[in-house]
Amino acid sequence: MKRRELIKGIGLGALIFPVTAWSKEMFEHNSYLDNQSKAILDLISSTFIPEGKQKGAKGVGVVLYLDRYVQDCLNKNEQEKVQSGIDFLKTQGFALKSQAEREQMLLSLKGNESQQWFYDFVRNQTILAYTNSEYVQTNFYGYVMAPGFFKGCEKV
Repeated sequence: MKRRELIKGIGLGALIFPVTAWSKEMFEHNSYLDNQSKAILDLISSTFIPEGKQKGAKGVGVVLYLDRYVQDCLNKNEQEKVQSGIDFLKTQGFALKSQAEREQMLLSLKGNESQQWFYDFVRNQTILAYTNSEYVQTNFYGYVMAPGFFKGCEKV
């Protein structure tokens, strides 16, 4: 029977490809950017979405998403653009500035044609990573992993 062959194939596939859960620890071990660049990228994302009563970009771990995105989804040319944007902010002393000064520096990137792509990329990906994080999905959007609960002991 074809059912039995299918069940054997599924069982064998489950042994070969075990399912693992994603966590922050998995992102930390495989890093594309160096620690100093990740710190600058973390400051950039926390400038866009600062900490307050709720977690901001830093508390959610947006920098881990950005690091993995740059590593896996961008081509070499775009990776170089990201690194040059980070290096430019390093030379400007971005890490030593206050929140308001960092905001002004990022807005000045928006006006510069050579840095416009970097500004748009980091801003868009920071917002995307934050709004798709588990924290925001469960606390603000009411996401439930498996909706539609079964109650077997209800009277009919």
